[in-house]
Amino acid sequence: VVAQVLLGGIVVLSHLNPWLVLGHFALSMVLVANAVLLHHRAGDHGRRDGPATARVRRLTVALVGLAMVVLATGTLVTGSGP
Repeated sequence: VVAQVLLGGIVVLSHLNPWLVLGHFALSMVLVANAVLLHHRAGDHGRRDGPATARVRRLTVALVGLAMVVLATGTLVTGSGP
């Protein structure tokens, strides 16, 4: 969270440089992912799901990778101006 504050200040001082905004946004996504994982693990109560199949793991990695590409592209395109 401290890194998010510092990076946010740098983003503002740089007049919203798209590359710095992208870094700030990516750090936000990491924090959200960690919060979701923490919530999931905290609610486990000893229950164990079965292991994911190799296909599900590959699809999950592909989906997360594509989502990051979409978020990065959207951030850069929005910051490039009209």
